Amino acid sequence: MKKRFLSILLAAALICALLAVPAAAGGEGDAYEESENYFDVLYVNTDDDRIRVHYDAVASGEGWSYDGDSATLTLNGVSDAVFDLHDAGKVVTILLADGSVNDLVHLRFWDCHEDVIITGSGTLNLSRKPDRIFDMQGFFNNHSRAKVIVKSGVINVDGIIMLYGDLVIEGGTVTGKSVMVGNFGGDCTVTGGTLILDTEDVAVQIVPAPEGERRSDLEDATIVGAEGEPLSMVWVDEMGVLELRDAAGNTATYAKITAGNAPAPAPSAGIFADVPGDAYYADAVSWAYNHEPQITTGTSETEFSPAGHVTRAQAVTFLWRVKGCPEPESPVSDFSDVQDPGSWYYKAVLWAVEQGITNGTGNGQFSPDKGVTRGQMITFLYRAMGEPGKTGAGEWYADAENWARQNGLLDGTAAAYETSGDCPRSDVVYYLWKQLAD
Repeated sequence: MKKRFLSILLAAALICALLAVPAAAGGEGDAYEESENYFDVLYVNTDDDRIRVHYDAVASGEGWSYDGDSATLTLNGVSDAVFDLHDAGKVVTILLADGSVNDLVHLRFWDCHEDVIITGSGTLNLSRKPDRIFDMQGFFNNHSRAKVIVKSGVINVDGIIMLYGDLVIEGGTVTGKSVMVGNFGGDCTVTGGTLILDTEDVAVQIVPAPEGERRSDLEDATIVGAEGEPLSMVWVDEMGVLELRDAAGNTATYAKITAGNAPAPAPSAGIFADVPGDAYYADAVSWAYNHEPQITTGTSETEFSPAGHVTRAQAVTFLWRVKGCPEPESPVSDFSDVQDPGSWYYKAVLWAVEQGITNGTGNGQFSPDKGVTRGQMITFLYRAMGEPGKTGAGEWYADAENWARQNGLLDGTAAAYETSGDCPRSDVVYYLWKQLAD
């Protein structure tokens, strides 16, 4: 009760602070509309601006844009910002741009009357003041709470997933340390996708509300621990606190939660309509989709586009994600065409250069948008493996191709291997899977 009372006090203080600070105009023309009403607007807070955007307006800033016609907020490499959706009277979509990495201080929803949908194939990191993240506040009008629906993307919450309304995970991956529901109710439901709770060293807890209702929608989900062992929910006090425990009664510090009462099926034969279950790349697609961190999603909710184009930026980013998205040692790029630190592939390219995986295409360029060839993809992978058996003889790709053939890496694909031939999505993930899958 003390925790919940403290949460209410903090929320009330935050509301007062928001009302006390005047909003700043920004942008060009009438993109940003000023209003004396503080509630029916999208707030955008950055180091340089505090902006109120009407839900019917058009607006943009560094790494983000909002289209009032479609009510879509697109995040494309935004960092160190706060987004508050106040009193939305229409369905708002938050689109995580393909391959983008977005680092926000807060993402908050205040008394929205319609659902908020999060989709796209990018990543959203929420990393500060974690007790206020995913905060669906009901103080203004608690009988009209909307749902936050995650359809795809990767969302990493560095702390508590705090709810005052419903969070529905239909796809993608949401990671946090615990789930806590405020006194105004709400719940977390997993109907698809994955919820991961990882505290590292203390028991995973789920605190459903309102008080006295000993029930959580997560009880209908499949829950396993770090080694895949089944976990069950145990009520640990009369306040409605749930802990996750294994068969021996040990509390879990990690839980992977998926839909249903049986292990979730691999997506290769079901999620993507264009990936037959007997395709040579089907297991590779499943591996790439389920890998943590996720290597790649589909090109839509139902299609993977196995014959689709892969750029050099995507190729090194896929490899970087396989390696766990390590931070590059230097934040500075020497490539003239890789100069935006907010771009989704920036860190991947810097890391790949530091690891000797790529040195660009010449003339100080990396050519991020150029299609990756089979020879380049195999060479990236060969260098990432430490260049085993290197002789230095022949063309730049000779050692890599000899290594790949000796290890059977080039066997099994539909198209014959050609050094200069384009490497499609199916074969990029196939090469990565054959060499790097556990």
